[in-house]
Amino acid sequence: MPVPMTPAPARLTGPLLQGAMIAASRSVLQLQEHLNAINVFPVADGDTGTNLALTLRSAVERALACHDVSVSDMSGALAEGALLGAHGCSGAILAQFLYGLSVGLSGQSEADVASFARAASKGAAFAREAVAEPRDGTMLTVMRDWAAFIDRHGSQASDLRALLAQSLPTAVSSLGRTPEQLTVLADAGVVDAGAQGFVAMLEGMRRFLESGAVDPEELKQSADGLIETHRVASAPVRFRFCTQAAVSGHSVNQDELRKRLETVGDSVIVAGTNHRLHVHLHTDDPQQAFAIVRDYGELDAPRFEDMRAQHMSTFEPRAVALITDSACDLPADEVIRDRIRMVPLKVVFGASSFLDKVTITDKEFYRQLATSLCHPTTSHPTAEQFREAYLRRVPHQRAALAITVSAALSGTFQAAKTAAHSVRDQIDVSVIDSKSVSAGLGLILREAADAVESGSTLEDVHQRVTWAVQNVRVFATVETVEYLVRGGRLSGARGRLARALKIRPILTLDEEGKVRVEATAYTARQARRRLMELVRKTVVSAGPLRCIVAHADAPKTASEYGEALREFLDIRDLSIVPLSAVFGAHAGPGAVTVAFLGAR
Repeated sequence: MPVPMTPAPARLTGPLLQGAMIAASRSVLQLQEHLNAINVFPVADGDTGTNLALTLRSAVERALACHDVSVSDMSGALAEGALLGAHGCSGAILAQFLYGLSVGLSGQSEADVASFARAASKGAAFAREAVAEPRDGTMLTVMRDWAAFIDRHGSQASDLRALLAQSLPTAVSSLGRTPEQLTVLADAGVVDAGAQGFVAMLEGMRRFLESGAVDPEELKQSADGLIETHRVASAPVRFRFCTQAAVSGHSVNQDELRKRLETVGDSVIVAGTNHRLHVHLHTDDPQQAFAIVRDYGELDAPRFEDMRAQHMSTFEPRAVALITDSACDLPADEVIRDRIRMVPLKVVFGASSFLDKVTITDKEFYRQLATSLCHPTTSHPTAEQFREAYLRRVPHQRAALAITVSAALSGTFQAAKTAAHSVRDQIDVSVIDSKSVSAGLGLILREAADAVESGSTLEDVHQRVTWAVQNVRVFATVETVEYLVRGGRLSGARGRLARALKIRPILTLDEEGKVRVEATAYTARQARRRLMELVRKTVVSAGPLRCIVAHADAPKTASEYGEALREFLDIRDLSIVPLSAVFGAHAGPGAVTVAFLGAR
């Protein structure tokens, strides 16, 4: 949509607001790494610049799709996009600011200077109200001080350009005082990162109103001149996970929801309308937080980030980022320690959908599997989910390796490839088809993590992973063929025959990563014996083995398998973990997967 420029715009139109926000988004994107570098509050996880950039991108994308020229509809599109795509504390606060702005501009075709000033004040007030415990010295403070200035002077300003130019010194001055208000900022020698991002937005908007363009280099020089960047670690992270979700409901009591969330974490923000909200908090139990939110409506786009891992990435960076999907079964502490990002697959029970390992635990999944009248279906992540995972690594790494579940079993690999192509100018992403699943995929990630820890280059890590893909072996036993038939992994005719003969198939993966029946048994004891025979026959490495045993709500059986493996194998390490829901949906309760990999 073309943006009509006037020498001195006296009224805010939809196209003018759209152009100004595009400029604001570019300004923040240019400062992304700088903002990440000075991010020490509320948690030094080095992602404020990324969070603001992603939130603004979502807002601008929705605005670009808006073809109405009214400032009311354009501001509404910006607010909706920001609320749907809000990331982190700063993103949630910004989304609520834009929502308040849209409320102030509601019903207006165009807005004069005074109306814009009043709407911006409403945005600042809405942003502060959304935060459970607002603190001075943050983005909220700069928003408040700037909005108070333009509200006082809006009726006297001749045009929007003049108002922004006159108000910027107030915003910059407020930003400079943030270290006086927050000790953690003073100790690190920085201003608040979110507040710096908001000032960058205002600078971008002012420059746009002056020339219709933004000079990124001049913006960067301005920011670098304002403050010297320090890499200072803050106090230990109190809560582990930055947790976010959207919720759609009917007349949601925001104060009640905010208070309930405060019982399981801090940094609580509830932004949006009573019908469509964005929720943010820091907690040690994301599933419990999602359960609370689910009481108020339908959960949408739930996600959580490990802030301790992000903190380590910021202050102890590694050359290569590792990304996989939730079909990978590894001990949770290894995923956290090795900073592995898991993109979740979706599990659907009838009308209810869940993100594997995010909004549904393994225990809850197997409970529903046993009681639900609907057999679960699974779906792979979208390319956009992988794209976001890649871009989240940009502040810390310039290379990433994505290792996915077998392409023969899921469209996950193709989604990861598509996303990698879309970000090739920002980060070097290599995508590998593991030709495996569950514990087998876990062992491949374990090898990759060891290579990254040793300081290997992306090429060297890739080579080690390729070797692991070629050498990992996976076998699995199931209690019944019922779930294989329901999930379409076994034909109805073969299923009926297997049920009639009480056959228990022993499964494996072929060289292409497809599931095949390797052997059969008639009892649980015989199935375990046959599986151990296959393992013994398959092991060719003379050195110690790495093993992972994954179980579908069958910890006792998994422990017995582990003990049996130790009896005849030289084992370097052996882990017992829950089986991922996406595999368990087809294997059924009681299934056990055994994966092993020899020394290179």
